[in-house]
Amino acid sequence: MTDLSAIFAEQQSNVIEWNGIPVHGLYEFARVPGQLSLEFLSSKPLPVQGVQLRIRGGLLEIDGVETTDFVLWTDTAPRAVTVAVRRTGRGKTTLKLWNVWRGGLDVTQAWLGNAAMRVEACPDPRQVVLKCSDGEGEPDFDDLVVAVTVE
Repeated sequence: MTDLSAIFAEQQSNVIEWNGIPVHGLYEFARVPGQLSLEFLSSKPLPVQGVQLRIRGGLLEIDGVETTDFVLWTDTAPRAVTVAVRRTGRGKTTLKLWNVWRGGLDVTQAWLGNAAMRVEACPDPRQVVLKCSDGEGEPDFDDLVVAVTVE
């Protein structure tokens, strides 16, 4: 049975090749934008799918709430979400995003089993589509599909 998390750990990398395709453990923005939007395009209903955003050296703001870490769940977040990004320090600012899913007892799960993302470029260079596989079962990159657009 495939275990992508073991391959990520063995290669000590956030990007590995699986079946000839690069897959990511997380998506790191090459340049930290001032704003981005996320649109959930599709997801399987169970386990509940989501994305986690985390910034270092800044703050994320959604609807007036500021923090360094957000989890957006497909069953509670709007289909489209706008995130304002603000740098707070003079050091390097990094912004990362990865897929998560709800495990037993509503525990947030990530980076286990076959969790990974395919990053697909779009005609609009400001946008990528993340096709996410949760960690359960064989890799299925249609578990969650989300468009990310840098404003």
